[in-house]
Amino acid sequence: MKPAHDNQARPSDYGLQSTDYGLRTTEMRSLPDNPATLLRNLAACCAARGVSAWLVGGAARDLALGLMPHDLDVTVDANGLELARQFADMIDASFVPLKDERGAGRVVTRSIDAATGARLVLDLVQLQAPTLEEDLRLRDFTINALALPIADQADQAAAFIDPCGGLPDIAARRLRPCSPASLPNDPLRILRAVRFGAALGFAVTPELDQAIRQYAPRITHPAAERVRDELLKLLHLPNAAPWLRYLDATRVLTQIFPELEQNQLNIDASIKFDAS
Repeated sequence: MKPAHDNQARPSDYGLQSTDYGLRTTEMRSLPDNPATLLRNLAACCAARGVSAWLVGGAARDLALGLMPHDLDVTVDANGLELARQFADMIDASFVPLKDERGAGRVVTRSIDAATGARLVLDLVQLQAPTLEEDLRLRDFTINALALPIADQADQAAAFIDPCGGLPDIAARRLRPCSPASLPNDPLRILRAVRFGAALGFAVTPELDQAIRQYAPRITHPAAERVRDELLKLLHLPNAAPWLRYLDATRVLTQIFPELEQNQLNIDASIKFDAS
């Protein structure tokens, strides 16, 4: 009998499935009128100010998957807070300063997302490194380290900027960290990895699995509210159960909920007894 909590267990042992997505490596799916118009207006605003801008993060990832992004994340080589304020005034939208030190601002438009019924949201964030490529390498996982130039949004042949190999990872349906420092720099990425796996049907690579196990004790370092929010996002997903079992197997859950440790010890003891 194979112990259910063997430290050598892998995600596939817990019923984690992959989904076959069609990948668009150099072409982006046409956006609906409202987001497309928003990005065209932003491109004009940036061009008038000599600012370069790129669609990044989940929005770029979703386009690569052929999915429709609901929130638009844009990185700029200027102060994102001030640019967001100016752009909101330009299009008669609401401006929300984001509480961080990254030079970031949010634009909440009057346009409604047809899929969610919510207002379209655009986040503008200043580059966190001297170049875009260096900025992308600081991100959590390769699938989230893609960028598309905003100026090319009208061009359906716009090429993704992909310094970390995120497009091949999307094609292979796998989660891989951008660097060995990804999880120790922000241990909350352990839960983000699991959430992305559940949401997208992607598999955890062996290197990410090893890092999750190694840095599991650090999951208590982020603020409790951030950990709670990630867990709630995971629990809202229909495929959460096998990933919760994976968090249990990697000892992440017992770090968050120490009272589970005794139950796990009892289970381990029972498994060893049955195995004998």
